[in-house]
Amino acid sequence: MLKLGEKFNLPINQDNKENVLVEFKHIEHSITSRSKNIIINFVRNNSISILNKFYNNFPSPSFNDRIILKWLHLTKIFINDHSNLLIADKGNVTVILDKDLYISKMEEVLSNVDIYS
Repeated sequence: MLKLGEKFNLPINQDNKENVLVEFKHIEHSITSRSKNIIINFVRNNSISILNKFYNNFPSPSFNDRIILKWLHLTKIFINDHSNLLIADKGNVTVILDKDLYISKMEEVLSNVDIYS
């Protein structure tokens, strides 16, 4: 679940739609910097209805979406049950470390006064 690749997004459904951030600022910035008021109002009015439809009308999740949501649920349970783990996304790699071991190694590295002050 932690490494599903680039451009992966969790499925959006009725249960998690509150966690989805719909950013309107990109549309707003694009239209206000280059357009006339009549075009600005037209785009705003149509964008709001599209965003409302998106927010209020979700199709039934596909088979793949249901599997991914199940993996998400199991991943959350695992993370909650293992609070001693640190999980870091390093770009193309997901790293899982023991928190106490990580802290002791970092303290050891940072205690070198020749390198760090």
